[in-house]
Amino acid sequence: MAMDSKTLIALAILLASITTATAQQEDDERPEPRERVQQRIEDVRKMKLMDVLQLHDEQVEKFFAAYNPMQKAVLQARKNMDDAAEKLHRKLRDDDSDIQSSVDVLQSATRAFHSAMEQRNANMKSVLGPKQYGAYLVFEAKFQDELARMLL
Repeated sequence: MAMDSKTLIALAILLASITTATAQQEDDERPEPRERVQQRIEDVRKMKLMDVLQLHDEQVEKFFAAYNPMQKAVLQARKNMDDAAEKLHRKLRDDDSDIQSSVDVLQSATRAFHSAMEQRNANMKSVLGPKQYGAYLVFEAKFQDELARMLL
């Protein structure tokens, strides 16, 4: 897949922000807040979505009016799942014998995360044409891998 100018600009912004964050971390000896990094990733996601879906001016507003609240729910579900995983990890590391409740919480959070993604994807179908919807599904399935490649 060839990169166009929008993609290159988004990549440059992301890499510059990561470089800045790394330099700041070395200066401050503390990591950049997770929320700021997540916001930068979401900004890149939105720029790539506009490019991949070839949204027209009138579609951009309609698409993001539907997408943003659904994506926010996905991100919250992901945070809940990550928090549950971290809690279980601590219990396992501390050799806590009472891990079943944490296992149950993580399994529930994982199901909620998958459900939020499915709901987001299903809601986008009414906003996009068939070809755009197909491109959207492919984009969402591959975005994390592409992001990792861009960072390496």
